[in-house]
Order: sequence, then C-alpha cells, then structure tokens
Amino acid sequence: MRVTLASIFCVAALASGSMAAAQEDYPTKSITMIVPSEPGGATDVAARAINAQLSKKLGQTVIIENRGGASGIIGTELAARAAPNGYTLLLAPPPPSVIVPQYRKVPYDIFKRFAPVSLIETAPQILIVNPKVPAKTVQELIALARKDPKALSYGSAGYGSPSSLAGQMFNKVNDLKIAEVPFKGAGPSMTALLGNHIQMTFAPITVALPYIKQGSVKALAVTSPKRSKAFPDVPTLIETGSNIDVTSFYGVLAPAGTPKPIIDKLQKAIAEVLADPKVKGFFEDSGAEVGGDTPEEFGAFMHKQYAQYGDILKQLGIAKK
Repeated sequence: MRVTLASIFCVAALASGSMAAAQEDYPTKSITMIVPSEPGGATDVAARAINAQLSKKLGQTVIIENRGGASGIIGTELAARAAPNGYTLLLAPPPPSVIVPQYRKVPYDIFKRFAPVSLIETAPQILIVNPKVPAKTVQELIALARKDPKALSYGSAGYGSPSSLAGQMFNKVNDLKIAEVPFKGAGPSMTALLGNHIQMTFAPITVALPYIKQGSVKALAVTSPKRSKAFPDVPTLIETGSNIDVTSFYGVLAPAGTPKPIIDKLQKAIAEVLADPKVKGFFEDSGAEVGGDTPEEFGAFMHKQYAQYGDILKQLGIAKK
C-alpha cells in the first residue's frame, strides 16, 4: 500500500509540475479567437484591431474565427465548450452575453461558463439617416415620424442587438411606431441605409464613422450618456429629450477553468496592445473608449451591463419573467 500511495503521489507531483510548466511556457501554439458574428461588423473590427499586435506580444498567431448566427449564440456556445487551456478565446459583444440570455433560453450561462480576461472597448450606437430624409435633428425626425408613421423604417443588426433595443426604446419614449427591419449584422443594415431601402438606423459608431465623414449618411445623435470624442458636435439622445442609454462593449472571455496564470498573461498582453499609440488611436478615432481592464474589473463591468440591459428589456416588456 505504501508503494502504491507513493506512486500516486509521485504521479500527482509530476502532473502538477507539468501543468505549471505548461502555464509558464504558454502559449506554445496558435490561439483561436472566436468572433460570434460575420466579418465586417463591430465585433469583428474590434478583434482585427488587436489581432496582429496581440500575436506579436504572445509570440504565437492569434487566428480569428468568425462563427456568426443566432444573435451570436452559435459562436459563444462553441467557445463555452472549448478546453480551458487558453487556446480558445471569445471576443464577446453584448447580444449573446448580456442581452439574449435575458429573454430566451441559451445553452450556456455566461457567468458560469466563462472567465473574464479584459475589456477591449466600449462604444455607443449612433442614430444616422439617409441624406434624402428631410430631418437635420432628432426633433425633426420625430415630427416626421408622427406626421407620417409609414414614411420611415429603421434597420438593426438583428433582434437582440443594441441597435435593435435602441430603436425600440426610441419608439417607446417618443410614442412612435417606426417599423424595424432586422438584418444579419450592422454591415447589411448599413448597406440598406445607403441604398435608401431603410431611412434610418442605429449603428455601432465604429462601423458608421467612415460613412458619416464621407457625407453618405447624416448623424443625428449618439446613444451614450456623453458625447463621442469622434463627433463632439453630435448630441446625445438624452440631450435631445429621449432618455436612452445603450452602450456596446467588446471584451475577451476564456472558457471557465482556464488557469489564472494564463488569464493574467493574456490580460497583460491585451492591456499592452491597447496602450500602443497606433491601436489606441484607432479605437479613439473610431469613437470608442479603450479598455484594458483587469479580469476582476471586466467581470464587474459585465455584471453591470447585464443589469443595465435587463432594465431596458423590462421597459420594453420582453425580459423573461
């Protein structure tokens, strides 16, 4: 029995030593970052903005894998089922993490199946209209919608997206009935707006920015509590009398159980990448606030966002009871 126990302890010690060495050497191969949306959207933009520099920091290639569908649930579930070894990460946006789980059943618990790594950025939605819309302000847009309820329709990045909730709240607080046209992402919604197939949309500011600067669309308001540094002359919806606060975020999560030394190494690398002047400048020029939070800070932020979106869903009457 003594020999057996000794052997067991020896094996356990060797295994423990091997695990510690693996964590110390991490990463020793490429890392997959799952983006639960199609290419070209705000989540994809956030991932690709840090991808090259993060690969250099970690000494291994970070491969972006787009797995869109079902409001981001498909890609999020795939990441939740991955081995907790630091080689599969999730670039998490609001819909599959803190919005959709509050009004429909999803195959994961975002707070139990994932460990927070770091916040990448936060950014508001921005209300934009086709240039043919005869409204230069939010008040003029509201007047137009009241005069002819069928004159306008707004596009969204799909039901459950921040753009969808912003549009629904816009209708609710102003007692309007502007029809929503959901698309599979912000990219298709923007294309429809440019073609005047829809007249307005709430889009991630990072996606809308180049079109606003080109004059292809008109910006009327942002959905954050304070104005965007990218467009300081564009008011907030709150300033215009519409009490709406819908802010998007994008952050990195790892499967629950990922060793803390690996989480910490990833967070440090991400924070250093986000502090790089070029990367930081890209996000700030796009109207975003740069993250780099610790895992604990990002975890607390996620819980706060869950509560905030929960309140919006309750106001709209679509939260689970």
